[in-house]
Order: sequence, then C-alpha cells, then structure tokens
Amino acid sequence: MSASASAAVAAKAVGHSGQRGPALWRQADGRILAVHWAAGRIQRAWKVHRWRRQFVQFSEVQLRWVGSLDWLQRHNMLYGTELADHEDVHTWLQERSAAPLDREVDPWGSERLLEHLNR
Repeated sequence: MSASASAAVAAKAVGHSGQRGPALWRQADGRILAVHWAAGRIQRAWKVHRWRRQFVQFSEVQLRWVGSLDWLQRHNMLYGTELADHEDVHTWLQERSAAPLDREVDPWGSERLLEHLNR
C-alpha cells in the first residue's frame, strides 16, 4: 500500500492522533463500526440490553403489562403461577375492603412484617 493510500485509510479512523489509530471506524453513512472483536461484542451486548430496557418500559407505560412472572408477582396479578383474570382481581378487592386489618388479626406478625419492610 502506498503512503498516500495508508494516509487516507488512517484519516477515516475516529479520533486519529498520529498514532496507529483506534479500533473504531466511521462508515460512509456516519455510523461507527468497531473493528476489534471485543468492542463489537460489547456493542452488541449493549444494543440487546438497551432494546430489552426499552421493551419493558414501553410495555409498562403503553400497554400497562409486562409478560414476566416477576413483574406479574410484583403487581399482584398472579395467584401462585396462574395468571389472574378480571374476576379474580374484583373478588380480591371486594374481600380486601371488608377484611379486618392485619394488625387486628395478628398484632405480633404485623409488627414483625412492618419492621422487616421498613429496614
């Protein structure tokens, strides 16, 4: 490769400072491409991580539902491992409104639970 050709290649490197050049190259459309395989793996992992975060956030905000067992359990939409339907939720809310308070039924257990939750 001639000196002028290698200078043209080096000029394409992002952040070139007279040294050999970093492992990143700018493509014609402006995207940055990782030349080193480890950097490429990191970029792919970041893209997947970002996509998952955006998917979960969209599902929670727009659809108001995320199809993971963890999310369903945190939002009290599971009974064991079975998905709760509208009738179940309505029944639970009805029973909860007429139920005595936990501290009236089991004062000792309620106190321990509150201590645990407030830690």
